[in-house]
Amino acid sequence: MLKRIAWSLIPLLLVLLGADFALWQLAENRLDAGWARLLQSAEKKGWRISAATPEHGGFPFAARLILPAFRAEGGNRLLPGGLAFGADRVLVELSLRHPLTLTVDAEDEQRLRAAFAPEFAYRARRMQAIVPLAWGKPVEEARLRGEDIRSISANGEGFLLERLALRATWPPASAQPAAPPAVALMLHAEGIELPHRWRAPFGREIARLDGQAVGEEQKGGGVLRVHGVALDWGALSLTGEGRLGLDPTGEPEGEGVMHIVQPERALDALVESGTLGRRAGVALNALLVLLVRTPSDGGPTQVDVPVTLKQQMLSVGEIPIWRVPKWKSSALP
Repeated sequence: MLKRIAWSLIPLLLVLLGADFALWQLAENRLDAGWARLLQSAEKKGWRISAATPEHGGFPFAARLILPAFRAEGGNRLLPGGLAFGADRVLVELSLRHPLTLTVDAEDEQRLRAAFAPEFAYRARRMQAIVPLAWGKPVEEARLRGEDIRSISANGEGFLLERLALRATWPPASAQPAAPPAVALMLHAEGIELPHRWRAPFGREIARLDGQAVGEEQKGGGVLRVHGVALDWGALSLTGEGRLGLDPTGEPEGEGVMHIVQPERALDALVESGTLGRRAGVALNALLVLLVRTPSDGGPTQVDVPVTLKQQMLSVGEIPIWRVPKWKSSALP
């Protein structure tokens, strides 16, 4: 009896397998078509995207496009200095159970250069982007999640980022015909461990970094308007907002305001670490007495400090504190 039932189920299983293969093939074709459209549209928007010969996989539960030696570079008109990303392998997957959710996983060694920061290589236990899809509508959102991100350096020393979350949204072009294209970004990072060779006046670990920004596309280079910044780094706790762009020579410039909580603690840490001399610390402490304010509810003291970046010099108030390296020299070839 059981043998007869088993034999009767074989045709049904074959039909289900055939249907699954047909759906898998349809999803694979959709991924191939999407990859081709991405290459065409990216070139029109100033992006250069390339990969080795794509491969397929994932059957029977998902359609997967495997992109070896993936590389993307561009975005100069939207983000000051642009963006470059490369990975040994990128897996683009469309699950048959969730056909309206596209996942993109970067694997093995990866390389990133954002804005005018130098390029760095890293590995991550997890680096995944989730892209919601909708039938007949363009993509308007992407969410990135990363865990245990460790930089790779020749001497084995680098930084560690325990958790990263980034959300990017952009309205369709038809929704903003009179306005320049814009991308809204929301960032959350925690558990940032700095390399020992870096000067870290507030300690080796940054507890958290949050921020929101809007990148506006312009012909001469993008402008990044930042707000909702929150940083907890040892004795330094601040919020802030500002603007970052490019000067006529193509180097970064910008200005903003930092709202520092308990600035006397941060100043003491700068002096104790040797970042500031004791005379400069005494002078700044005298200035803080005039600028610091105490909230009416009796909370911790605060001070508002203007920050500027001009001609490669980062200044807090009127005091230059760091010469920023030329970002062009660190761009990916």
